[in-house]
Amino acid sequence: MPWGDPCKSSNVFLQITSFSLGSPGVAPYDLSMSNAPVTHIDPHSFNADPYPILAEMRRTAPITFVPELNATLFTRRDDIHREEKRIDVFSSLQPDGLMTVLMGEN
Repeated sequence: MPWGDPCKSSNVFLQITSFSLGSPGVAPYDLSMSNAPVTHIDPHSFNADPYPILAEMRRTAPITFVPELNATLFTRRDDIHREEKRIDVFSSLQPDGLMTVLMGEN
């Protein structure tokens, strides 16, 4: 498993858009869509082991826009629990996202 021990993820839930490393169809990011602090990551390191990066995000910018993922991430449980209910602000609509591709539109 490329993300290590799944038990470590019990306190981490991310709301992110899907991404594919090196995918030519990935749209460029649009910073006007988020006023969250920007955090840059190395996508290959994140894919190999996201836990150190996520721990740093929780400490320094628990809500952050990550241009390499073209997504705003929430890394603290209480923030996610509160914000995931605000569907007027945060939509899970991802027509080209992995879950939609695998399972169809929800």
